[in-house]
Amino acid sequence: MNVLSMEKRENKLLNRIEVIARVEFPGGTPRRAELREEISKRLGKPVDLVFIRKILTEYGKREALVTATVYNRKEDALKFEPAHIIKRNEEGGKGK
Repeated sequence: MNVLSMEKRENKLLNRIEVIARVEFPGGTPRRAELREEISKRLGKPVDLVFIRKILTEYGKREALVTATVYNRKEDALKFEPAHIIKRNEEGGKGK
C-alpha cells in the first residue's frame, strides 16, 4: 500500500485532525486495520486514536480515497465519533 497524498485539517473545537488520503494498493481494497496503521504511523499517533470513516474506491482502479479522524485523546473520540464508526474500527474491518 502506498499513500499518494494526505490532506490534514486541524479541528480545534473537537480536538482532532481530519484526514483525507489518496491510497494506491495492489489487489483488493485494504482493510480498515491496515489503513489505521498506515495513517497512525505517518502522523505519529497511536492506532487506537485513528478512526476510518469512509473508504471510496472506483470500479477498476487500484486507488481509494480514505476519510479519517485522528483524536488527541481517547475520551474525545468516544464522545464525538458515532457508535457505528467506533465499532467498525474496533472490529478491524472484518467482513460480514
